[in-house]
Amino acid sequence: MFLKIKTIKFFIAAFVVVLPLGSNAFAQRSWLDQKSLSNWNTSGDSIMKIKKISSAELKRCADEVRQPSLEADSVLMKNGWTLLGNPTQVNGDTAVVSVAGAFDANCRPLKSQTFVFVGSKLAGTLSPSLMDSRADGALT
Repeated sequence: MFLKIKTIKFFIAAFVVVLPLGSNAFAQRSWLDQKSLSNWNTSGDSIMKIKKISSAELKRCADEVRQPSLEADSVLMKNGWTLLGNPTQVNGDTAVVSVAGAFDANCRPLKSQTFVFVGSKLAGTLSPSLMDSRADGALT
């Protein structure tokens, strides 16, 4: 009986010590966790060029890709980006276009970004850095 109580006390003590560590041990810190955010978009920004996705990968993930329908789509494609299948959001002359630079084994977007255009001019991006699906801060 004494050994059983001692074992239970040991596990309770271990649980009390490990529990606070567990909540922070796997926590990811990202730009979204900052107390104050700075504007990463500056006037005159250019569209980052990226290596085009291989034709084999595009064929494998064809359901995730769409064809260009706007001038902004064509500009992004000329810079190597692949248009994601979700429709471009347009309001007046403002367009929000999601793109990817790669896909994972399940055809989820990797190296993705969402660009905002006003007319044919780049207004900025919705993230300060490229995003991966299922990762902190990913829009897809």
